[in-house]
Amino acid sequence: MKTPTLWATTAQLPTYPALTKDAKADVVIIGAGLTGILSAYLLAKEDRKVVILEKNTVAEGATHLTTAFLTEVLDTDMRKLIATFSAETAKKIIASHGAAIDLIEKISLEEKIDCDFKRCSNYFYAHKDEAFGTLLAEYDAMRELGIDAVLSADPLPGFKISSTQIYARHPEHSSKV
Repeated sequence: MKTPTLWATTAQLPTYPALTKDAKADVVIIGAGLTGILSAYLLAKEDRKVVILEKNTVAEGATHLTTAFLTEVLDTDMRKLIATFSAETAKKIIASHGAAIDLIEKISLEEKIDCDFKRCSNYFYAHKDEAFGTLLAEYDAMRELGIDAVLSADPLPGFKISSTQIYARHPEHSSKV
């Protein structure tokens, strides 16, 4: 069994009554996770009447299992992203993640949400010599995409093994870190 996140064990998830009658709306959103709630919030700010339908509990699915860690770096390697979509499209994908993080930061400030929002850098490292080539290729791809990455031979803090790391931060966010 996987260890549940702190969020999953401490969050007081709100409950709402079942929909028992017809409702009128400009937009119906299926799913009350982070994406659904954020979409509803943005639409409501544009004076749209929104109904959110959720089969279980608000924020119970994938949102409930996250650690609330937002990153511009995707689950897909940068070099694979470029190979799949092109460098130009990959830059737009990365930029969209940055814009989403900017939006969440803006909302947390405007709505005075005490969520401990903090910008941090990402680290990638090769913990074995065989992985260094992959790390170097990823570094080259990051540089091709305009990501302000730094290749360093210094070991990561807290790691007992010697490692080569890539420190990556998006250029327009470097002053906010």
